[in-house]
Amino acid sequence: MISLHFFLISASNKYGLEYPFISLSFINVRTLTYLESLFSLSDKIAIVTGAARGNGKAMAEALLKAGAKVILVDKNKIELEKTVRQLQSEGYAAVLMHADITLKKDILKIKNFIL
Repeated sequence: MISLHFFLISASNKYGLEYPFISLSFINVRTLTYLESLFSLSDKIAIVTGAARGNGKAMAEALLKAGAKVILVDKNKIELEKTVRQLQSEGYAAVLMHADITLKKDILKIKNFIL
């Protein structure tokens, strides 16, 4: 089962409490430090809109460094391609999705790509 988060990432801690803005899973603590296990996004998929540059690019990079597979979405195709190439050259699982999230057809395109 894939958990799909478009604009707000949320998670729960080991007590079931919900927290916005961060997605985390509790994984085998023996292979990671305690802090890494709290913030690891291994086996998670994140979608970042506006990911070609600026805050979106920084968020995508942070999610990739935390172990997530990230789908970078932006309407600026040239900048998006440049960003994805850079991240992939650094060994990250970055996926490009050219779309304009103000258009319903593009949102459906993203949904169909994920599912």
